[in-house]
Amino acid sequence: MSDFIRSRIFRRLDKKIVSLDENTSYQLKQLDYEINKIGVNLNQLSKRMNSFSGYNVSDNDRQLLKEAFEMMTQCLAFLQKHLR
Repeated sequence: MSDFIRSRIFRRLDKKIVSLDENTSYQLKQLDYEINKIGVNLNQLSKRMNSFSGYNVSDNDRQLLKEAFEMMTQCLAFLQKHLR
């Protein structure tokens, strides 16, 4: 997985081809959706925190961070299971 991420980051031409069954492919699409949601939540929180000087982190912000962390943990577990 780290090779794939590095190649995407550095735009290398060497690509790793992975064959997946239909269920795993569907789960990866769902994973992509969840990762996008995590990014949206983190962007909203970052914008809020950077928009105000002296911003105090609220309970809602803490909840967003907790949810993002939990979703990232689930995504990582899925990737570790299917891409080893």
